[in-house]
Amino acid sequence: WLLATSCLAIWCVARTDRWNRWGYVFGALSEPAWLWAAWESRQWGVLLLCGWWGYYWVVGAYRRFFRLQIELNQDIVV
Repeated sequence: WLLATSCLAIWCVARTDRWNRWGYVFGALSEPAWLWAAWESRQWGVLLLCGWWGYYWVVGAYRRFFRLQIELNQDIVV
């Protein structure tokens, strides 16, 4: 799970087409596995980084899905 979702996230984020925004979703889906692995191995620095990355995966998904649609709708109305 960890390897599949993480690699898929990186691959999607690096693309320039419509798949770019899905990379943030896959990245957010990989975070529980990263959190568990860091907790089980007692790697507290990695655990802190998981929180950091998790936050930005969610922010990126929000910006790519919801904020982009709001901006597009405002451009149509104006």
